Amino acid sequence: VAARLHGCPAAAELRAQRPAAGGWVLSLTVQVPHVRGGIDELALVLRAQGSDARVVVPVPRSPFHARQWHLDVDVLVPRHALESAAATDGGGDRWDVHVLLVEGLGTRSEVPLAPRGTLGLVMSGAGGEAPPPTAWTLHVDPTAVPA
Repeated sequence: VAARLHGCPAAAELRAQRPAAGGWVLSLTVQVPHVRGGIDELALVLRAQGSDARVVVPVPRSPFHARQWHLDVDVLVPRHALESAAATDGGGDRWDVHVLLVEGLGTRSEVPLAPRGTLGLVMSGAGGEAPPPTAWTLHVDPTAVPA
């Protein structure tokens, strides 16, 4: 595993997305290039297409995150946070999703959340390809009724 990870950049891939009361639950896989992980902070960064609107959603942390190189996490993206940012900064209904990682000695990186199946993280657990140039996009349907 260490040989496969060595030299590969951090990466993130969407596993699933579903509506929930108050927003959307995104299930994702995150992989860092160190067998001993070293993730001190994890968050989603959503950027509205066509505006400066930006929302940061913290990912609940476990003590194990600091020791794992491959994480599967679920995150609730609150609808009100996106609506508020869109109203303030003129955002629309499409949000590019990135994953913010703070590792070890404070090294910060932001990687696009790749669409499911793009990197092979969900299936094999040790993809090695570079992330795609664009992030997966969350489409917010203002007429949808949350579950």
